[in-house]
Amino acid sequence: MKRTLLTALTCSALLMGLSACGSNEKTTTESKSSEPTYKKEETKPKEKFAFQDMTTDQYLKNYNKIKDELAGQGIQVLPFNLELEESTNTHRFYYTKEEDYAKTDTKWVSVSLRRDGKTIDSMLYNGAPDLNTIKAMIKATGVTWSDKLDKMVEGKESSKDSENITVDGVRISIFGSPTDINVSIDAPPSA
Repeated sequence: MKRTLLTALTCSALLMGLSACGSNEKTTTESKSSEPTYKKEETKPKEKFAFQDMTTDQYLKNYNKIKDELAGQGIQVLPFNLELEESTNTHRFYYTKEEDYAKTDTKWVSVSLRRDGKTIDSMLYNGAPDLNTIKAMIKATGVTWSDKLDKMVEGKESSKDSENITVDGVRISIFGSPTDINVSIDAPPSA
């Protein structure tokens, strides 16, 4: 009888131990689900800037659309085509050809491309001021046009020799004189 009593006590102790462990697991599971859950930080999609990752094809499409609209109003701007000037190994949208140097004021619109050879990194207008072309060139980047930008391009914003402004992530610098002007347009970095 001692043996059966001892066996019964051992079995009941084991059962009680197992049931205690089972209820302990249940309690831990319940307490885990009742803990507050923290929201993950919502990642905002990176803002796409004007002129960011714009290819030469897209830029020329924008520019030619503006050029056509202006032509309908009787306003002429320079014709842009992507060319490689072999003597300087420079990509240009426009440059005064050597045979035209004596006939006209010289103008260049140089383009710096990224490594892929298609995406514009920056542009530079250099030469005799052609305000209509400069405005069309800047507008084709897709920046939001403003009165301040208009005054800056026309040289009415201030008496400084150079002006800088950042619009929609695009950095625009204008410097020079009434006879020779430089307009630099720098695209924002890639996303």
